[in-house]
Amino acid sequence: NIRASSDTGEPVEREFLFDDIIPADVSQKDVFERTCQGQVDHVLDGFNACIFAYGQTGSGKTYTIFGEDGEKRGIVPRSLEYLFQQMAKRPQKKY
Repeated sequence: NIRASSDTGEPVEREFLFDDIIPADVSQKDVFERTCQGQVDHVLDGFNACIFAYGQTGSGKTYTIFGEDGEKRGIVPRSLEYLFQQMAKRPQKKY
């Protein structure tokens, strides 16, 4: 819970719920596994999925989404790689 001010200046307590808070020292691979891998699995099962990056300017959204080359690649290249790996494991399915 945090305390904020209302339009009248009166303090108001607000509650926010989070699915996960990921520390800064977590690898890009761990971020993908914790946030996106399950969503890609849902897509393969015929459901829609959306990953939404929100945060202050300079907080690392673009880095998390796209990353760098190699092990520092972000969730988009990892999601696409995982998607095609899983599709190859399900040759009986039509996408």
